[in-house]
Amino acid sequence: MNIDNNRNSNNNNNKITNFQTINLLLILFGLPACGKTYFSNKLIELIINEDQDTLKELINNSNNNNNNNNNNNNNNNNNNNNNNNNNNNNNNKIINIYHIEYDKIFLNINGSLNNSSIENWKPTRVEVYNQIYNITNNSNQKIILLNQFKPKKSYHYNNNNNSNNNINDDDNNNDILNLFILDDNMYYKSMRYKFYQLTYNSSNNNNKEQEEDIRYCQIYFPNDLKKSKELNNKRLIKNNVDDEGIEKMNDLFEQPNLDKNNWEKENTLFFNFDFNFNDSDNNQIKLILKDIKNKFYNFKKLNTLQQQHYDNEELLQFDQKKENDKIITKNNIIHQFDLHCRKIIGELMKPTNNNNSNYQQQSPYSNHSKLLSQYKQQFLKVTLTQFIHENNEYIQDYSDIIPYKEQLLNNFKNNCLDKVIK
Repeated sequence: MNIDNNRNSNNNNNKITNFQTINLLLILFGLPACGKTYFSNKLIELIINEDQDTLKELINNSNNNNNNNNNNNNNNNNNNNNNNNNNNNNNNKIINIYHIEYDKIFLNINGSLNNSSIENWKPTRVEVYNQIYNITNNSNQKIILLNQFKPKKSYHYNNNNNSNNNINDDDNNNDILNLFILDDNMYYKSMRYKFYQLTYNSSNNNNKEQEEDIRYCQIYFPNDLKKSKELNNKRLIKNNVDDEGIEKMNDLFEQPNLDKNNWEKENTLFFNFDFNFNDSDNNQIKLILKDIKNKFYNFKKLNTLQQQHYDNEELLQFDQKKENDKIITKNNIIHQFDLHCRKIIGELMKPTNNNNSNYQQQSPYSNHSKLLSQYKQQFLKVTLTQFIHENNEYIQDYSDIIPYKEQLLNNFKNNCLDKVIK
């Protein structure tokens, strides 16, 4: 296991520490109602009631690896390091399990899920990231709206005394393992990559007294649109997302690309959740817990050049996707408005019935079809395109321009009338 040990290097300015914090970021992502929250609760229940040793092994093995690395790096201080080994192994251990449910945080911030557009979810996503950043970096650097997240479950132990519930949570001389289970859709890859980048922090901070270690693993629940909509409609109304929102999310979803993205290839698990899950049989959860432990245990930290390469790669892909999305959005809006404009011109050129007979009176605009068609092209290529460009931060797809549609089309119709009159 490759763990950064700069803080324990043989440098008089660096304080050798006997305690550490390990932060495990477990990202669950998939469509709404695909089993993420149920899975999270069953996983926590399994760890607490049956398999506390899994997380204990991670923190104990991390201590051993840190100390072995210290020995290799500080050959002139073997006696001191041996003492540190003993101290680390005897440290009190605190294990905290956080279950971060984005739906609940959204409800706390917004009051309901009724208006759950992409824009309205941004404060929730920022809040979760800032909270995780502060906890994993032991700081208050990021502004948060809510109280600091508290663990859903915690347990304490000491290698000399397997269970020790008298350990003081505020005592900085404890080894701490924080498991963060982030339960969200995370349909954009960038939403997941942002948390992966937090693992860099533990490689770049050399001035903190406490040894910190941040590791990443993500579990993808493969999309099943039909099943997701079916189960979502069985939820309580306050937790319900409308079908249109699920369909839109499914269209936008960026599934993990293991061939293209090395960081996902090395840190992704797939979990095909059995919706007929039998509560008496936890074999599925037990198997995935072993895989989670192995991913965390073998997590590889990146050096600076690797970090830059991954970041540049992601930035390039993001920019390309953003430009492609803009083109698709623009073309879709123009196509929809083209249909509306054709309809308006058709209505203007339509003959009208004479009140006193069955004779149809020719429309005064029927001889100006070429003029109106030319203006339609001008409206689409200039007026509408400019409007999309000026409001590109707010207009992500056709539905975002609907509030302005009536005004734009009324302007188009009035200008059609003006063209003919002139």
